[in-house]
Amino acid sequence: MIVAVGLGTAGVESVDWPGSLLFGATFTVTGLVFAGVAAVTAQVSAFGRAATGLAGAVIGIAYTVRALGDVADNGLSWLSPLGWMQQTRVYVDDRWWPLLLGVAVAAGLVTLAFTLVDRRDVGAGLRAPRRGADSGSARLGTASGFAWRLHRASVFGWSVTIFLLAASYGSVADVIGSYADNESLRQMMESIGGATFVESFLSFICAIIALAATIFSIAAVRRARSEETGGRAEPVLATGLSRTRWLASHVAVALIGGLLLLALGGLGLGLTSAATTGESRWITDLLGAQLAYAPALWATTAVAVAAFGLWPRATGLAWAVLVWSLVAMYLGALLQLPQWLLNLSAYQHIPRLPVADLAVTPLILLTLIAAALVAAGIAGFRRRDLDLA
Repeated sequence: MIVAVGLGTAGVESVDWPGSLLFGATFTVTGLVFAGVAAVTAQVSAFGRAATGLAGAVIGIAYTVRALGDVADNGLSWLSPLGWMQQTRVYVDDRWWPLLLGVAVAAGLVTLAFTLVDRRDVGAGLRAPRRGADSGSARLGTASGFAWRLHRASVFGWSVTIFLLAASYGSVADVIGSYADNESLRQMMESIGGATFVESFLSFICAIIALAATIFSIAAVRRARSEETGGRAEPVLATGLSRTRWLASHVAVALIGGLLLLALGGLGLGLTSAATTGESRWITDLLGAQLAYAPALWATTAVAVAAFGLWPRATGLAWAVLVWSLVAMYLGALLQLPQWLLNLSAYQHIPRLPVADLAVTPLILLTLIAAALVAAGIAGFRRRDLDLA
């Protein structure tokens, strides 16, 4: 509803109310479909993170299938719920009937979830958990080693996802120019700038990958919050481990892991772009363009760290910051939002390499802001009581 009202009242000539209502409905129905997916995966595993990971993998597969279907124009996108959104042809044909597919699938998934509830034990999942090792590694006795053990599955999963996602986009670099007659896409690319349509497209994809990598980093900080509220941090901190080292270990995984994902995204995008276009310069250009987003990723993640230390119940505020960055990137030009409002997103201050020249000053300032927020979060955590609610 918020999306529909926001677009309908934007005052843009081509953005009418019927299309805006349909656009909002596509988000609602797509959300219902993946809520149904999460309801099913919650029955498969007894652990929330595993269920979330399975649901995330389904989203990644759906995104990849839709992307491959769009590029090849072979109808494959009809197998993806994300493809059904696109088939509504908002503001062009305003077709509502593709949403019926989403409603039917969502209803089927919810029905399946309720059926599976009756087939598993309370507090257990359909899949039996693995037995743990008889003895733990010596690294588990260190703050960094223990934090890595908690996050390593997420790091590996996100690394594969980001690399494959970036590679799938790079694989269409040689044909993306044929989509230049798409009015909406052309306007978006023109707002980025660049000598060629391909440059603008790849620059835009770098920004999207950066936002995706930031999801991991924020989730890593949120893991520290779940360790606290779940009562697992308290016995650890009752030992000789300081609060500073405990939180810093989680923050380090979030920030370094995010940097790793950016590097893998740039590498995947660069390798496939170079392979399809025959221009090897894309490997280094796109790797550098992707790594330039590190300060924005760190600054956004640092919001979660600061909230965790100073106001723990507001740790999710970082999600709102990330969502606004996505809105500013996708809809900022379309809605003609004022520049000061767009500048609230850290990603708006990153030079859009390779179409723009490298500007070091904003990168340094964002890094300093991130460092200050992290320091404030750690200092606040040292002084406050543990929140076990």
